[in-house]
Amino acid sequence: MNTIAKAKESQAPPRHLFPDNPESGGWWYVLGLLAWGVGLIGAPAAFKFWGVPACALPSLCALLAPGPIALASVLLGTALLMIGAGISVTGLRRGIMLGARNAFSLSRLQMVMWTWLVLSAILAAAAVRAWGLNGVPTPLDTTLSIALPGNLLAVLGIAVTSATVAPAILAVKTQGETDYKATPSLGRKLNGTAFIRGQVVYRAHRKEARLDDLIRGDDTGSAGAIDLAKVQNLMLTAILLACYLLMLFNLFASSTDFNLMDPKVMAGPFTSLPNFTNGMITFLAISHGGYLAYKASPKPDGTKDGLVGYAAPASTNGPPTPPAPSDPAKANDAAGQPQITPDKKTGGRTPRAPK
Repeated sequence: MNTIAKAKESQAPPRHLFPDNPESGGWWYVLGLLAWGVGLIGAPAAFKFWGVPACALPSLCALLAPGPIALASVLLGTALLMIGAGISVTGLRRGIMLGARNAFSLSRLQMVMWTWLVLSAILAAAAVRAWGLNGVPTPLDTTLSIALPGNLLAVLGIAVTSATVAPAILAVKTQGETDYKATPSLGRKLNGTAFIRGQVVYRAHRKEARLDDLIRGDDTGSAGAIDLAKVQNLMLTAILLACYLLMLFNLFASSTDFNLMDPKVMAGPFTSLPNFTNGMITFLAISHGGYLAYKASPKPDGTKDGLVGYAAPASTNGPPTPPAPSDPAKANDAAGQPQITPDKKTGGRTPRAPK
C-alpha cells in the first residue's frame, strides 16, 4: 500500500505556493518581501546596533555603507515583486512590460523602470531617515518628508504621458475594425504568428513576445523593420537610468555614516533625491515627442510583401484544401492563404489573391 501511495503521490501535479493560480509568481513575491525586509529593517538595524568596523579603503566602505546596502536591497525586492506580478497576470517573467498587442511595449518599459527606481529610492531613504543612519534623528511621522525635485517629477510625467498616448495612437489606427486578419508575410518577419487589426500588428499569443519588439515598428508598414525613434528613445532612457542610479548610490553613500562606532564621524542630512538638469529634460521631451510622432505618422501597407502563390500538383483538380485547423489562430492562417484557380488558356494554375 505504501508503494502504491508513493506512486500516486509522484504522479500528482506540483503544488504551488498560491494554488489559486497555476502560474502564480508566489515565490517571487516571497523573495521580494525578504529583500525588502533586509533593506528596510535587517541591514539598518544591524548597522545601527553593531556598527561597521573601520575600513582601510574609504571607497569600498562607502559602497558597503548602510545607505547603499538599503538601496540595493529595496531595488532588488521591488524588481522581484514586479517579476512575480508579471508571472501571475501573464505567465511571463517580463510580463509587466507586455502591451495589449501581445508584444513588449517600450513606453510601458520606461514607465516601469522609472517607477521601480524612484519608488525604491523613496522607500530606502525613508528607512535611512527612520533609523537615523544619516546622523540626524528623524521622527517617524516625518520619515517620508523627502523633497522630489521638479525635474525628476518632469521625467516621471513624460514617462507616464508617453505610456498613455502610445496606446491611444494605436487604437486610432485600428480604424474601428474588430476582426483580426492573419498575415503570413508579417508572421515570417516577426518570427511568429501575426494578425492585423486596421493598421496595427498583433502577435497571436503573449508567449511569442520578444525583446526586439522594443525596437520594432507597430503597424503594417514598419513591423518588419527597426524603428529608429524607438532605438533613440531606448538608448536615452538607458543612459538616464544608469546615470540616475549612480547619482542615487553616491547620495546614499555620502548621506550615511559608514562607521557608526566612531561618534566623530557624522553624515550629512538626507532631505532630497538627486535632480536632473534642464538640458536633459529637454532632450528627453524631444525624444519622446519624436517617438510618439513617428508612431502616429501614416506608413505604407506592408501586409502583401512576401505573399507568393503556390502551384498545385498536376494530378489534382481544383485548389488544394487546407486541413481543418484546431484553433482560431490556425483558422485565420488557413483563411489567409492565396487560393489557386485553373487557367483555361495555358492549362496551368495562377494564384488569385484572397478576398
